[in-house]
Amino acid sequence: MKFVNILLVQALFLFILPSVIESRPPPVNQTRKAEELAVKETMKILKEDKELREKIRSSKKTEADKKGEVDPNLQELSRKVLDRFDDLEKEKIDEQRELQKQLQKAEQRQENPNVPFQGSNDDDPHDVIERIKERLAELAEGLRLVEDVKHQEYLRYQYERLTHEKDQIEKMITEEQSKENGKGEDTKKDSNEDTKLHHPGSKAQLQDVWVNSDGFTEGDFTPRSFFAAHDLNGDGQLDFAELDAVMQKESHKLAKRGGKPIDEVQMHKVTTEMRNHFVSEVDSNKDAMVSMDEFLKASNSKDFEHDEGWDPFHEDENDRIDPDQFRQYEERIRNAVRFDDDTGNDDFFRM
Repeated sequence: MKFVNILLVQALFLFILPSVIESRPPPVNQTRKAEELAVKETMKILKEDKELREKIRSSKKTEADKKGEVDPNLQELSRKVLDRFDDLEKEKIDEQRELQKQLQKAEQRQENPNVPFQGSNDDDPHDVIERIKERLAELAEGLRLVEDVKHQEYLRYQYERLTHEKDQIEKMITEEQSKENGKGEDTKKDSNEDTKLHHPGSKAQLQDVWVNSDGFTEGDFTPRSFFAAHDLNGDGQLDFAELDAVMQKESHKLAKRGGKPIDEVQMHKVTTEMRNHFVSEVDSNKDAMVSMDEFLKASNSKDFEHDEGWDPFHEDENDRIDPDQFRQYEERIRNAVRFDDDTGNDDFFRM
């Protein structure tokens, strides 16, 4: 039995996992703007974090690198890049919220000139409304740009993590730790069999949040009341942060289930993917927010009653990274940190 377990885990992690990683086609090219933003913020991090820069600079390529192992410092860099773009996203959401308040006041003043208004009383409310809408459109585009960069960084992080896990399992096999290997095999089965969640935005998912997280009764649930309860700042929109709070209730179930452990970055990725999927289905005017009207329209569709489930570990053609491209990225990082400033280093990050 010991020998059989070793063979099974060998097959799983030495043949199946490498084929999953290495057969992946290159990711869809990012837009020029997303690429430039990624370069800019990555360079800032490397310039600000001298300790990390020095760790990457001092790490040398060894025989282990040739076997496909990943420098653990790159995982730390990926986490920092994701944190940086989370902060950028939050800044844009905060501005979005403030502009929504100003928009409401401008629209009220357009209907009633006596309504107090931020700014000069000589400002034409119509002109103010147009300026605000233009800025909101810019913020929506900026948020989509941030999501593009985060998606690519998630892929890098996932590639690094999978490669690291593969390395660890290979070492376990070499040491013939059959008992622990057997558990690893069972864990893989368990995690595959029990990872489906509610579909984002389905009635089943929203009712689950309403009852088990919000503490209301199922009989009191209506889409309108759910929207009002989760529109925390009362601006008539569900922004990314408010939607993340809803989707987290679902994605965090993964931490309570048996099977392969999921780390904080992966959990955040699942939350973000669920939110982005819901927004793509509901946000008809593409302003990176979900209005009450859009929410109610979605709840009146036949799909709302149908919960097809959600596989948090699903992959599509955009969720693939080519090992050769990753190695090029790794080499460019190594080259970039040799410099003390960012002059001329952008080319090292071109993917």
